[in-house]
Amino acid sequence: MNGGSRDALHPCMKCGRETPAAALDGWKWCSDCRGLVVQRATHLARWLAAVVISLAFAAWVLLRPEGPDRFLMVYILVAGTAWFFLYKLIQRVAFEIIRGRKSTPAS
Repeated sequence: MNGGSRDALHPCMKCGRETPAAALDGWKWCSDCRGLVVQRATHLARWLAAVVISLAFAAWVLLRPEGPDRFLMVYILVAGTAWFFLYKLIQRVAFEIIRGRKSTPAS
């Protein structure tokens, strides 16, 4: 036997490059194409999460009632935690949106 269908070459659905079937993901994309999408989604998520959390924190600082700032460290930790979770959420959503766009294999 020749190793079965897992060793057979299949075209990547994004770029059209012949790739072993075992190296393709569920959408039949090669690791290079998937890596580009992950990189773009990570970049978008990092900036968008930072802007949203910064704006929310700035609004809180400007609009809060005057009072003691003894809990400022807690608020900074909450903002950091919110940024992390928002970053991961946006990264995943951006990945799916970028990946789900209609694209044709390269000629």
